[in-house]
Amino acid sequence: MKDLRGRLCLSNLEYVAGPDEAKEANLSHKQHLTNLELRWTTEDDAEEEVIEHLQLHTNLRDLRILCYGGSKFPSWISNQCFGTLEIITPFRCENCQVLPSLGQLPGLEVLSLIELFGVKIIDFHFGRDVHSTEGDNFVAFPKLQKLTIKSMVSLKEWRDMGEHDFPQLTKLSINDCPELVALCRLSNFRSLQHLEINRCSNLWDFPGDLPASVKKVVIGKCPLLTLSCLEQNEKDWQKTEGSPAVMMYQRH
Repeated sequence: MKDLRGRLCLSNLEYVAGPDEAKEANLSHKQHLTNLELRWTTEDDAEEEVIEHLQLHTNLRDLRILCYGGSKFPSWISNQCFGTLEIITPFRCENCQVLPSLGQLPGLEVLSLIELFGVKIIDFHFGRDVHSTEGDNFVAFPKLQKLTIKSMVSLKEWRDMGEHDFPQLTKLSINDCPELVALCRLSNFRSLQHLEINRCSNLWDFPGDLPASVKKVVIGKCPLLTLSCLEQNEKDWQKTEGSPAVMMYQRH
């Protein structure tokens, strides 16, 4: 099994008896695995010990965690040793309340946060470990290009990150976050080109302006969102109706 290559899905992980059995998977020695999916079908706090001991090889490129029932993610998921990890998708990890410091991953390019119902706030910790010795010059998410936040039904606030974080982010999608009332300052995302916000019924405005790099904005079913930053510079934008309750803005 050491020579497993390519993609692997480990399902029904709720049946793993404990940490010792998790270690027996010996994933840290499977250097040829590039895509790994960890899947549970029930929610149990005991899963925290299991996932913590599923140590992975640092050659991994794509990691998906589905229906994990613990209240926190494993400590290894934000380890900088995962230099080749490009894609992470936590899906329906309903009990997790705090996002790990994924901004520390040097090669992460695509991040999708989907149905993490327990997360109420995204803050500075999302980008870096508060106990890190990296200093003020640290840049979080240095290679991230696409960020999707979807069906985070308890998310209320995305607080400001570091001024130089997300230097390569080109697409940001926020969908179905009905409790979201505050976003971080998007003007710091200096490479952002495509912004999409849908079904965020309590979001009413952005703090500050959008970065000059933005070429397209899509807004759907956000009745309170005024987009004052676009209206103040109306001459720069072409407004079109994509479908009922969906507005598209494209920079001239």
